Amino acid sequence: MKSTRIKLTKKKIIGIVAAILVVALISVWILGSCGKDGATQAAEYEPYTVSRGDITVSVTGSGTVEPIEQYEIQSIVTGDITEDYVSVGTNVEKDQVLYVIDSESAKNSIDRAQTSYDQQLLSYNEKVSDYNKTQANRAVSAPVTGVITELFVKNGDEVNAGTKLCEISNSEYLTVRVPFLAVNANNISLNQTATVYFDDRNESHSGYVSHVTTGTYATDAGAVVSDIEITFKNPGAILPGEIVTATIGSYACNDYGSVEEASVETVTAKVSGDIENLNFSKGDKISGGSLLLNITDDSSRSDLRNSELALKNSRLSLDDQIKKLEDYTIKSPITGTVISKTMKEGDTLDGNKSSLAIVADMSKLTFDISVDELYIKDISVGQKVAVTADALPDKIFEGTVDTVSIIGTPTSGVTVYPVTVVISEYEGLLPGMNVDAEIVIDSASDVLTIPVNAVSRGNLVMVAESSPAAGITPPTRGNKGTPPQSANNAPAQNANNAPQNKGNNAAAPQGPSGKPSSGTRFPDAPDGYKYIMVETGLASDDYVEVISGLSEGDVIYVTVTKNTSAASTFGMPGGMGGGMPGGMGGGMPGGMPSGGMQGGNRGNMSGGTGGMR
Repeated sequence: MKSTRIKLTKKKIIGIVAAILVVALISVWILGSCGKDGATQAAEYEPYTVSRGDITVSVTGSGTVEPIEQYEIQSIVTGDITEDYVSVGTNVEKDQVLYVIDSESAKNSIDRAQTSYDQQLLSYNEKVSDYNKTQANRAVSAPVTGVITELFVKNGDEVNAGTKLCEISNSEYLTVRVPFLAVNANNISLNQTATVYFDDRNESHSGYVSHVTTGTYATDAGAVVSDIEITFKNPGAILPGEIVTATIGSYACNDYGSVEEASVETVTAKVSGDIENLNFSKGDKISGGSLLLNITDDSSRSDLRNSELALKNSRLSLDDQIKKLEDYTIKSPITGTVISKTMKEGDTLDGNKSSLAIVADMSKLTFDISVDELYIKDISVGQKVAVTADALPDKIFEGTVDTVSIIGTPTSGVTVYPVTVVISEYEGLLPGMNVDAEIVIDSASDVLTIPVNAVSRGNLVMVAESSPAAGITPPTRGNKGTPPQSANNAPAQNANNAPQNKGNNAAAPQGPSGKPSSGTRFPDAPDGYKYIMVETGLASDDYVEVISGLSEGDVIYVTVTKNTSAASTFGMPGGMGGGMPGGMGGGMPGGMPSGGMQGGNRGNMSGGTGGMR
């Protein structure tokens, strides 16, 4: 049973064509020289018996294996390595400590950053306290209920601490100063209950003693008296200047007194800033505790905000220094194996991302191959890959396509796409080894096969006229075959001395009834031979599947051209000599079947010039 694999890429095809042309030119020169010496050429026909076999189509590539995950352990700090837990070949866990570096300088930096932060925090707290104190004084309220008798500011005015804002006459309480006999005044105390009488109104109001004078004076009647001040709440209808009398306990006043307003309050600014939210005018009545106005201060608010930002920056700086301390303890980023070590305990790091070791996940190996744009569509994730290595010639490893990139790289007119292969069982393979990969993309088992160079353009094969196959003609267009050329098309022409179509004298293919098929011309065949059309299927470098037109055991003929002179030593079997009919291989009349090479590396070989397209 035959099993073949194709390993063509567009580059290889171009290279093969170039090689063919070079060899052909050398052949012509040598044959020309032989012709001068009387050398002749003779066409021979080698028989080939149609047999069954296997055909495999695959894509191949090469790469270098490496761990599926690999990290270079680096350091960005300076200092001496004080502890070293690394050995090549050692298995390590994720976050396991590998190296410890002297961190004294880092700890000093943390102490300095902590001190700076503490100082900034203290300054910020003081700013907050000052701001809160001033904010309490920025909302100015009326100290008493009364009437605004004077207003010294307006909205938008800028004031300083101590600036007069307004005066409020306290009309909620009234006072009266009346004389009492000095001997009685000595028995009167502050806050003692008093009664004020309005004789004209025939009403009285209760109050309290708000002041007792310590001095005495004589009245016109010769009495010695002391003034007592009584405060009482204004019922709302009493005006300053009204005449009243009063009693305190069992003592009555010695004379009349005149009602006065209790007080006039002057309101001043306690902080600096701009006036806003002033909604009162002179003459308006205002209740005690009501908001009179606000004094804004953008500068103090800005100072507090700046202090807050400075504190935040100081905290970030401290956090950065603490985090940097972690850089002095170097841990493994993954669970894996130490495959390289370049630094050890006692070495000094200069902070320039020094490389210390390499840790790799060796659970799998991986490598990339480049696949030609013509065949990338036949590759998919999960496909099995046969992997071999020159270093291990007796082993075949099984890989799997892990990723197929959709981003290609153009190179010399050809775009290739990276395909990543993963190997799980890789005993004997080491990172860095070169491997070859083969991905089977199509295959056919136990099928009829014939040599590729036995098939001419139009899927024509030469048989003896006496062969049973000579009377068999497959459908003019099969599922995988190529339709015959019409009479209007130029006939297939071999590269050198292949038979030519001869107009109307060319033999016509026979239809199922044995009659010529209309509109089709076959090239002339040597006496005793004829061309028949076959339907082809899968094709590799060497063999092509025959679907119909031939049977197992049938004999076909492959044209071979040989030189009869000493120069024939240059000739190649199936050769590149003068009788190369249609391209690659000896006597291939018309080249590869146009429907051939299905599958991964489907090179479509044409006849005529013997090249590939």
